[in-house]
Amino acid sequence: MDGFINLYKPEGISSQRAITLCKKTLQIKKAGHSGTLDPAAAGILPVAVGKATRLTEYVMDLPKRYLAEITFGKTTDTQDREGKILTETDCTNIKEDDLRAVIPQFIGQIEQVPPMASAIKVQGQPLYKLQRKGQIVERPARQITIYQLQIVSMDWQKSNPKAVLDICCSRGTYIRTLCHDIGAILGVGAYMSALERCAVGFFKKENAITLENLADMVQKEDFSFFIPMEQVIAHLPQILVTEKQKIDLMYGRKVCFLPEKLELQKASCILTPEGKLLGIGHLTQNEEHYILQMDKVFLTPPVKEGSCEI
Repeated sequence: MDGFINLYKPEGISSQRAITLCKKTLQIKKAGHSGTLDPAAAGILPVAVGKATRLTEYVMDLPKRYLAEITFGKTTDTQDREGKILTETDCTNIKEDDLRAVIPQFIGQIEQVPPMASAIKVQGQPLYKLQRKGQIVERPARQITIYQLQIVSMDWQKSNPKAVLDICCSRGTYIRTLCHDIGAILGVGAYMSALERCAVGFFKKENAITLENLADMVQKEDFSFFIPMEQVIAHLPQILVTEKQKIDLMYGRKVCFLPEKLELQKASCILTPEGKLLGIGHLTQNEEHYILQMDKVFLTPPVKEGSCEI
């Protein structure tokens, strides 16, 4: 049982708890997720099962899309609704047009300082553990990319105005920090009051299943929810090998290609003649050939080794 599940995680449970429930439903031991979603957030959690757990790193790098509610006039120590309120500021002087005016500053490649309430390690210690001890340490800014940032709706009739933002961003982006930084630019502070992850690359909300859906389908012995590994990593460069080359690669031998326009040193999806995923490999180059080396192999070689010409 190898493949991916496009799971919609509900609010109120951790990503790890969702994985535990998936393993219990499927009666398997090996599963993992591609990118943690906080317990207070809902949305897409790509679940890898069996051999697919070796591919999670390639899913984590995919762009992510969120709907985030931002509340103005307050800041919290976690930058979201779960935290302790640190400041409260009157918002009567800011208008809807003020928010529209600052949004362009956060589009493109920007630098973001990770929040203290995160799992990033500084000097070997997760930041959230240091925060629990009352320690605030300096965190180096990281470069992230916001591909899209649009205002979906605004409610300016309350003492603490709210807005819903549609965000498409790169790996490593903290949406609550984005909300906090927007509030700081406006001079009134802000925190993230709700979050839904709508997509992770190939995985989209409209095609997702819930934990309840999963249990029902498994009971009916309907496993159509499994997504093949090669389909999920189709965004990687693809190299199609011959039957002879496939055998050589399964036995750990290198395979040569004549010079052509191929991407060097980049993780590539290696496909069999039938279009099945053989594994992940990369190309190097000598004077006469490109050399294909396998980093991960998913197919088992024949019991008796055969010969294969390069």
